[in-house]
Amino acid sequence: DLFTVEFFEACRNRLAPGGIVCSWVQAYSMTEADFRTIVRTFAEVFPQVTLWESVPGGDYFLIGSEAPIALDLADLRQRVSARDLAADLVRIGVHDVEQVLSTYVADKEGLLGFVDGGPLNTDDNASLEFSAPHGLAAGLVGGAGLFGPEDLDPIRVDGPSAFVDGGDATLQQVWEARRLASTAMASMHRGEWVQAAERMDRAATANPRDMEVR
Repeated sequence: DLFTVEFFEACRNRLAPGGIVCSWVQAYSMTEADFRTIVRTFAEVFPQVTLWESVPGGDYFLIGSEAPIALDLADLRQRVSARDLAADLVRIGVHDVEQVLSTYVADKEGLLGFVDGGPLNTDDNASLEFSAPHGLAAGLVGGAGLFGPEDLDPIRVDGPSAFVDGGDATLQQVWEARRLASTAMASMHRGEWVQAAERMDRAATANPRDMEVR
């Protein structure tokens, strides 16, 4: 099981100085309770944790580390350019570092408020092994009890200035487009098609290259 305390501890024990661990969470067909359990378990092990949203309601990434990770927009742009990473980003539908940053959701403090002391998943209790099939049987996203992107709304940071230095107007515009696209996806999952289309149109105006807009 790749979501247990013991597995995450094994990952942490092998971190090099300054290293990070990234855990992909496929949140579709997952109950909100199971999503909270995974986040709670990850946060139990790593001193520093952030959550990133690749596909609203679908794919998420938990990043764990020993020390805080400093993010600076100019530095990130320079690294992408120096290492010729732009083509790799475009290949997966991410056209610039601003789009990567726009997927940020929350830090450990916010995530602990989200999980509210929920259960841990361990090798001994294997709770996800027994609960996960309930989500698979309930559908993809938005069904009763299933996790949806709106579940994270109470803990989402207000803007990029909360976690990255040197932000500018371009980053803010990309950020706002991403928020609109995320709320559009949530509306779509609830069957609110007119509202979803209106919000996605606004997202497309703000950033035509947003991952969900395209």
